[in-house]
Amino acid sequence: RHVHHGWLGIRGKNLGRSGFQPAGVLVTKVVPGSAAGEAGLRVGDIVTSVDFQPVDSLVGLLGHLYGLQAGQQVLIGVDRGTTDLFYRAVLQQSRPAAALAG
Repeated sequence: RHVHHGWLGIRGKNLGRSGFQPAGVLVTKVVPGSAAGEAGLRVGDIVTSVDFQPVDSLVGLLGHLYGLQAGQQVLIGVDRGTTDLFYRAVLQQSRPAAALAG
């Protein structure tokens, strides 16, 4: 039986802590129609947590998502400018060629 890993549908790059800016994953692309897009994530957001577990790198984000399956719901913590936001996303079936991060 094939397990379909959950897919968020973003591309991003590591962003280290700097002044008031948190460490996390800077969203550089949101794939249209993806779980991230449907949830409301935007280019420029900084993903800082998944289900309240801190995320400080792309590898960390992928690690959080790897054990999850398509259809599972996750809470994505985002820093958007001066606002901390949380988005509920329903992970989709993985599309390896479509996105780098989960």
